[in-house]
Amino acid sequence: MAKGGRSRNSGVIFLLVASLALGAWSTAAASASSGRSTASVKSFLGEISAGIRSGSPKFLLSHLNKAVIQHFGEATCRAFITSLHDPTASYVVESVGKPGPFTYATPGRTSVISDVVPVVVHATRAGSHFTATLHVAESGTPTRYSWFTNCADLTTQFVGTYVGTWNDMTFGSSGPITVAIKVGGIGAIGSPVVVDFTLGGNVFGGNAPPPQTFTGTVVSLGLSFSGSSTFFGNVTWLLATSGAFTATGVDVPGGNVSSFSASGSIVSNHLSASFHISLLGGMTANGQMNASRS
Repeated sequence: MAKGGRSRNSGVIFLLVASLALGAWSTAAASASSGRSTASVKSFLGEISAGIRSGSPKFLLSHLNKAVIQHFGEATCRAFITSLHDPTASYVVESVGKPGPFTYATPGRTSVISDVVPVVVHATRAGSHFTATLHVAESGTPTRYSWFTNCADLTTQFVGTYVGTWNDMTFGSSGPITVAIKVGGIGAIGSPVVVDFTLGGNVFGGNAPPPQTFTGTVVSLGLSFSGSSTFFGNVTWLLATSGAFTATGVDVPGGNVSSFSASGSIVSNHLSASFHISLLGGMTANGQMNASRS
């Protein structure tokens, strides 16, 4: 009995030692795998930030998650990513989470993607520093990474109501101005754009016009409109994804003005522009507009 007891005890001890060894190996393997994953994610986000800094879209486009393209369309994403250029862009990884399902949501549509890693980063964009959580999808063997973004960021960034004043520097007239910009759908190419434009004061040498509404479209360059207005004539305007905008009007009705042009920008919630008016008879007038997003 004693001999058999020693044999059984030896077997138990062997199993215990083997179990501990296997557990230690599993822990070490998991730790090594986690270390490799963290290093790979850091390297991947380093490639993403390098592409944004250099304005080189090749890597960014080839590693964009397919759900993003399905939501916005290839043309919208290509236009968005091609225009990405931020020399200050940087993502310093602070922590990498475990893979799991991630819900990618845009207006009117959601997609659930498996094996997505949440990554907390210290980010730098446009010279500003902040903490953010990015999401990186893993797929295939060897592991391939892909990233998520909002391909309509550059077209929907201007949505809002801007309130301020206009000043005619030639004749000394002035008045209030309100510009309301709306983008329909998810902001992809082809989505509708509505701009409500309200002026007060002595406009074009007469009474203020009723509020004007311009309906345009999201194009690869930004927000665009071309059409006619009962007050401003035949109007064309473009608000580029960079924030720069131009507007022209010809065949202006009313008997005082023949044409006008304006150029300016929307930057950091502020709209500023200069305008030039050609009057019938050869005279001209120049002025400025300034408004802030309310």
